[in-house]
Amino acid sequence: MAGVVSREFGLRGTIRRLDGEVDETFRIDAGGTPFLIKLAQAGEAEEAVRFQTGLLLQVQLAAPDLPVPRLRPAANGAHYLMPPSGPLAGRIIRVISFLPGQPLRTVRSTRPLREQVGRNLALLGRALRGHDHPAAHRYLVWDIQHLASLRPMASAVDPPDRRQVLLGQIDRFENTTAPVLSRLRAQVVHNDFNSDNILVAPDGVTVSGILDFGDASYIPLVNDVAVMAAYQLSDEQDPAATAIDAIAGYHAVTELSTDELALLPRLIIARMVARVIVPEWRAKQSPANRRYLLRDAARAWTQLNRLLAIPDELIGQRIMNACPTGARNARPG
Repeated sequence: MAGVVSREFGLRGTIRRLDGEVDETFRIDAGGTPFLIKLAQAGEAEEAVRFQTGLLLQVQLAAPDLPVPRLRPAANGAHYLMPPSGPLAGRIIRVISFLPGQPLRTVRSTRPLREQVGRNLALLGRALRGHDHPAAHRYLVWDIQHLASLRPMASAVDPPDRRQVLLGQIDRFENTTAPVLSRLRAQVVHNDFNSDNILVAPDGVTVSGILDFGDASYIPLVNDVAVMAAYQLSDEQDPAATAIDAIAGYHAVTELSTDELALLPRLIIARMVARVIVPEWRAKQSPANRRYLLRDAARAWTQLNRLLAIPDELIGQRIMNACPTGARNARPG
């Protein structure tokens, strides 16, 4: 890899591997300036990489102040390359800028920070409005609207009573929530605004980096908000209050309709169901990566159960109270 990166991207330095779920990610320190090398899975569709490349370029044009990675062009001007031969043959390589900051999961959570997380997601959504690509409509296991597809994967979850809770929530989602999603506004969104994909500046409030657009998709806009909120849940008996701060931050930039706000409790639960099932299933497929994949499994299960103990209507009313202008129809924000 060092030879390809040196020859094609003009970077020489120490390379070390970072943890990751799908793509292989490496950091290279070249002359005191760090970059990230993204190495796609063997066989990953080039269309998906083209989509992500176009998406990053779109954000840079529409919202240059948003802290998203910048693509480093290869020697031929392309934003990615696929070696035709050698050990990396057929694998797509990209080099992006390294963004400063601490991962959100390591930073003390405060209300101003949670609100800023919501605001940044809304600003990112604004920047992506109108952007589309065929690969934005591909199937992803993490896509809330396809929650029913996780039923077979639930067999990886033990014990059986836990599995039954998850399957029951999938059934409930399919019966009550999935049928209305097609009526909501949709666009390309980040779709994975979690605590590993957000960097925070030393002041503890400013978002200094937005990472990993690998799950970006064309989905109902409110699903993106639900994904973000699922990672802002607290470890308290009532985990929803902190998530509502982030939702309110989003709503202050891009107003959500009453229909969208009302669906958020069920959509957050749907993401939490996925957060329990998908890592367990992937850990069975990749036992060598089990520790990394299941690092949040116990916490996600506890948060899900605490959410399920609170009536949807109560959480929904609290969200409405925090987003009072939702009484009007959603307008472009």
